Amino acid sequence: TYAVPMIIGEIKKFLRDDGIVKVQRGLKETYGKIRWAQEKLRGNLGREPGIAEIASLLEIEKEEIVLAMEACQSPAYMQDVIPGEEKEQLSLIDKLANEDGNVSMLEQMALREALAKLEEREREVLLRRYFKDETQMVIAEDLGVSQVQVSRIEKAALIKLKNLLE
Repeated sequence: TYAVPMIIGEIKKFLRDDGIVKVQRGLKETYGKIRWAQEKLRGNLGREPGIAEIASLLEIEKEEIVLAMEACQSPAYMQDVIPGEEKEQLSLIDKLANEDGNVSMLEQMALREALAKLEEREREVLLRRYFKDETQMVIAEDLGVSQVQVSRIEKAALIKLKNLLE
């Protein structure tokens, strides 16, 4: 009947497309060929084959092989322990912290995104006050407003920024 092929097709589609990150079918098929070629070459060569050797066997461009291999890798989770770090058992999120440990890359990214959501004038005031260490008076002169107005803009921007980062 009509239902059987449809159900089988949906099951195959689910199994094929299963995963957190959706990858194009063509890349998945290429990755399957790459895995086959790796096994074959590993048996013939007695070592792990290189990209050029796989490309030669499959008659596929090296770039396409790298693209398929990267696309089909499992995603790295922030809490995963990084292999080879036996001493400290660092996770990826720990590794993203700066050497001084004060501000992590994740916090920097969040701050950039939040700053981008502010109005232009608010962003300019905050950047000049906190990253360029300019006084409110200097900023006020450049913007053509009073120091009190710059203070109000700064305060409002900090409140918005705090809300965006929470």
